[in-house]
Amino acid sequence: PYVAEFLKKAFFANPRTVVKIAALEYRSTFNVPEDRIGFELSGDVFVAADLDDYFIPDRNPTQVRTAYAELLYRHIAAAYGSDPEALGFDASNIQSRLFTQAPVFNKLVRASEGVPRDFINIFVHAYFDARRRGRDTIDMEAVTTAARKWYEEDKRRNLSGTQAAVLQRIMDEVMGRVRRVVSCLSSNTPTTQSSRLSMTCA
Repeated sequence: PYVAEFLKKAFFANPRTVVKIAALEYRSTFNVPEDRIGFELSGDVFVAADLDDYFIPDRNPTQVRTAYAELLYRHIAAAYGSDPEALGFDASNIQSRLFTQAPVFNKLVRASEGVPRDFINIFVHAYFDARRRGRDTIDMEAVTTAARKWYEEDKRRNLSGTQAAVLQRIMDEVMGRVRRVVSCLSSNTPTTQSSRLSMTCA
């Protein structure tokens, strides 16, 4: 909030200055409302673009997959310096060259949850996991293992005690519902009755 107040006083009054800020929505605090310190949203600053609209898979899956394929290709090509053609593939066919099938790449994109840094790190973990198992391409097991490892190494340890407890409670509740549904569906009742029963159990 105090940095925001300084920026406002130093630059906002200057008509020749444009201030643009990129921030994480739930990890940034720009004001202290009761003390009128910092930015007033929609008063001093405005939200011009929500990057989640461009990088969250559920909102625009095709565009997001294309963007991440290009991102991955550029990172790999950069390692080859001035000869990216030596890779033998480009962004348009990187999925078929590095992954066993398209759903594996889609799983990687979804696991990143719209964060390019997470996408690259999960890919690196998945690549070396696949190589350790003697595979030339990344399979679903590698992505699943890599996503879990990245979460435990980078995300989980940064959670507060309260956040960790809430997350665990959500996981327990969801898994409990899944187990009840699976138990109902595995019964010997006819398909239509089993479906209705599963809905009741859920």
